[in-house]
Amino acid sequence: MKREDVPAKYRPKYDRAMSGRSPKSGIRLFCLECVGWSEKEVRLCTARDCSLFLYRQPPSKRGRSELEGDETTSVDRLHSAEV
Repeated sequence: MKREDVPAKYRPKYDRAMSGRSPKSGIRLFCLECVGWSEKEVRLCTARDCSLFLYRQPPSKRGRSELEGDETTSVDRLHSAEV
């Protein structure tokens, strides 16, 4: 993804992600691009096969049925994935 391909509204997030300061911004941009830059569609996404699905939102916002018994946070999962 090139900066000029990102809608102007999301370019500050793109800059944070590309600088390495915010993995969360990178994940969010990936999701936004995947669903055609619609924030609503990111919230409604149910693509459990996506490798970033577990990192998109904290479990409290995903609902218990998706990760039954999982008490880890998205930050914990990001750190464990970086190993």
